[in-house]
Amino acid sequence: MNMLHDTSPNYIRCLKPNEEKRAALFDGMMILKQLRYSGMLESIKIRMAGYAVRFEYEEFISHYGSVVPTLVGCPQEKCQQVCVYYLQLSVPFKSSALY
Repeated sequence: MNMLHDTSPNYIRCLKPNEEKRAALFDGMMILKQLRYSGMLESIKIRMAGYAVRFEYEEFISHYGSVVPTLVGCPQEKCQQVCVYYLQLSVPFKSSALY
């Protein structure tokens, strides 16, 4: 919470990961529905059309380091391995299934 108070975000989107309110349990379909209804998937579609946001390594860590604490202080090569690992843990889906 201190990190949130120290920043000035435009908005924060919160997703409810599961109905049971259990840690580290993600209901992929539930999250997908929330992303659809919040308009996030439309933003992703726009970015995939060529309007992507690209972060430098340090900026990426400053944005997402609080989500995956193992990224903080991690060398860039190791950071990429950690990100790939977490992406592989996510629910697999095809981009056509988004809409």
